[in-house]
Amino acid sequence: MDNQPAFRKPRSAWTGWLVLAALVAAVVAFSAPSVPDALAEVREQPAPRAFLSGGERSEILLREISETLKRIDSRLERLERAVYEAPQDGTGQTAPSAGERDENAK
Repeated sequence: MDNQPAFRKPRSAWTGWLVLAALVAAVVAFSAPSVPDALAEVREQPAPRAFLSGGERSEILLREISETLKRIDSRLERLERAVYEAPQDGTGQTAPSAGERDENAK
């Protein structure tokens, strides 16, 4: 008779490698450091200009127009001041000032 018991099946070489791979995977999975949870901070984002309502767009546009008109007005005022303060046609006379102009216009 054989010295091997009858109930024992011969083992394949793949079974040993499969058990070893499963053990290695378990060790790696449990020994890996845990990833800390990310703490998110919610910040209020400004609404894109494309999604503003008509009134909100108009307000922004009117402010820009107002600033532009103020700049133009100040530049025009400086030009008028320079023109009226400059001597006329070489006679040495100067043009009337802005205040004199307003009085003459009345």
